[in-house]
Amino acid sequence: MMALELPESEWNETNGPKEEMARFVAEFLPTKSEMLQDLFSMQIDKNGNLLTIPYLLEDYVPSFEGLPSYLLRLSSNVNWEEEEECFDTICIETSRFYAFPKYSFESSDDDSEDAIDIDGELTIKVFT
Repeated sequence: MMALELPESEWNETNGPKEEMARFVAEFLPTKSEMLQDLFSMQIDKNGNLLTIPYLLEDYVPSFEGLPSYLLRLSSNVNWEEEEECFDTICIETSRFYAFPKYSFESSDDDSEDAIDIDGELTIKVFT
């Protein structure tokens, strides 16, 4: 339900009630648990509990703030019928989840001490 409250979910009334969509996500992902485990080391138990997330980078854990949206997008943005497209879209959604949050990037006009300038084009805000 949390993800459906966020603007990036792009939920609107034509998608049906949020409660039904949340129930669909909770019931749908466990049906794909074997494939998610085999290909992405992502474990979801029979009750819909997420036990592990994909392990992509050593010593890096993505922001769990994006987890509800990630699970929603896995249910709604992945083409589960076509093998290659399924793999591609899962990879895309997983990379979105693992990417730095949007708010960590700012324009390069920031001259503060806690920013790192990369090639004069992009500034990454360092949170302390």
